[in-house]
Amino acid sequence: MYKKFLSVFLTILLIFSFIGSSQTYANNITIIINGQNVTFDQQPIIKDGTTLVPMRAFFEALGAKVDWNQSTQTVTGTRDNTTVQLTIGSKIGKVNGQNHALAVEAQIINGYTYIPLRFVGEALGDEVNYSNGVITINSNKAPQDTIKPSLGSRKNPAGIDDVINMHTETFDKRTFDSTIILKNIIRGNDAWKMVSNANMFNSKPEDGYEIILAKFYIKINKSSNEDAQFDLDPYNFILVSSDGKDYDSYICVPPSPNLRAKLYQGASNEGWVAFKVKINDLKPLIVYGKGYDGSGGVWFKGYTDTSDSNTTMSINSNTNQTIVSAFSQQQNSDAKINTINNANDLKTYLEQNYSSLDTSIGKTSFKFEIFENDSVLIPYDYWIATEFDPTFYYDIKYSIKYTDDQKEKVKEELKDFQEKLAKDIISKLPNKKIQGGYYYSYYRYPNLQIDLVSFYYYSWTNYDEPDILTTDMKKIYESTKPSTFRWYTLLDEQL
Repeated sequence: MYKKFLSVFLTILLIFSFIGSSQTYANNITIIINGQNVTFDQQPIIKDGTTLVPMRAFFEALGAKVDWNQSTQTVTGTRDNTTVQLTIGSKIGKVNGQNHALAVEAQIINGYTYIPLRFVGEALGDEVNYSNGVITINSNKAPQDTIKPSLGSRKNPAGIDDVINMHTETFDKRTFDSTIILKNIIRGNDAWKMVSNANMFNSKPEDGYEIILAKFYIKINKSSNEDAQFDLDPYNFILVSSDGKDYDSYICVPPSPNLRAKLYQGASNEGWVAFKVKINDLKPLIVYGKGYDGSGGVWFKGYTDTSDSNTTMSINSNTNQTIVSAFSQQQNSDAKINTINNANDLKTYLEQNYSSLDTSIGKTSFKFEIFENDSVLIPYDYWIATEFDPTFYYDIKYSIKYTDDQKEKVKEELKDFQEKLAKDIISKLPNKKIQGGYYYSYYRYPNLQIDLVSFYYYSWTNYDEPDILTTDMKKIYESTKPSTFRWYTLLDEQL
């Protein structure tokens, strides 16, 4: 209930934040630089009559070098003997140290820095003209063959070992400057061997598809709040086909190391992300953190560049080492866990015994997140979130492929499966208070990480919910005692 209230509150907050702003996306504007039509991953925006364009892409399209100062929120563009400086929120721009008034200031919109097009172009000495929706910029400083989309964009995706600096801003104005690197790509049979050895219940792709494994490294270099954590979620990586269509997420237990992490400033993590790709799709792309409208994000090649023989040799060498490492780790974790001593043991036990279910309409897979309570305000010790495949649940609710009787049968199978899991865990942890059930969530606006939508099905507990009207809030945990299995439908949606 609290999450639903928070979701509505944040949505209202976002809507009101735009009230009074005369800001629109310039969908129909064409930008031509030295005779070449130039497009950006983030669309230009018209605000109060001024055209704003994405900072880095525009400076680089004009042949200028770009620097960003996080502490002062200042962007500096340099070309030949001209230096242009703009500070976020300031209506004063500097050209070679001289102040100039701006009609509209540089600003961060949806996590991206935008700058006034005409001011920057003319400050660098270029001729800027507008006619019938076409902005023409002419300059002798940026030859046509040097105008290239910035590295890490959709039109110029990064390859293996390319270092990309990333700037992220959350809805509550926390910012993170980080480094992201694609370290390795493994595809086909070798990738499937690693996935199948990571967990015996991982599902093999259907006919016509195969697995891609991509290893990423991310380091949080600086955050606006040293106590803030960056939530690194593998499901924010999306595979896009070579003809421009998003693939569905491939849900599995990934090989070790796992990329998922929460990182403070200075921390880093490296791990695998798994995707499902059509066998004949040889050059898909991987994007991290694109907006809900498809724009932005950091883009990578989802394939190896075989034109570079040295790179190919390096990739093959790393691939062999990684596979050996994965096999070795699997051999060490093959022993079945029967005694559960902590949250890690609990997660491993669930992954070994409850990661998939053969239903009457097909097989479905599950992932598990264990939330361990450390507050006197919460009654349970562990919350077991059984994360389900949203495409499978969509079929149960909306697909016309199955009859109502078939759907009802599958619902009963899922309910029985969750009850079996619950009673098994309760018997192994008789002194622990546990809550569990099927769970899935996503952000309506993933780039801003706001408006969280959550689904709960077949929730359960092994304790009586305390009466918050008569119980001292600081004694909720203490006063709640473990008991027997019962369904807990307070938060559940109708499946």
